[in-house]
Amino acid sequence: MYGFTAIPFHLPRFLTPIVFALELSMKRLSAEVENFVAHKKESGVKYPINIGPFVIKKHATLQIVECVLKGMGFPESYAMNYDPKVFVY
Repeated sequence: MYGFTAIPFHLPRFLTPIVFALELSMKRLSAEVENFVAHKKESGVKYPINIGPFVIKKHATLQIVECVLKGMGFPESYAMNYDPKVFVY
């Protein structure tokens, strides 16, 4: 996700929709907090956000989502390669 600079989780190849929704919401919230909230700027995100079965009401949800993903046992990986076949230049 554009603007996401935190350490990504090393997820399995096949995900359940709930894990995908948690990962997507973590990346979106993290990018928003880092790029907008930290600089006290208005973001283009309108709350509440519906991502899969989850409803996000404010950016403080980021800590909860990170705790849930860590609790699932996914390791964090600095050297993740999301494009191993180099489709994106």
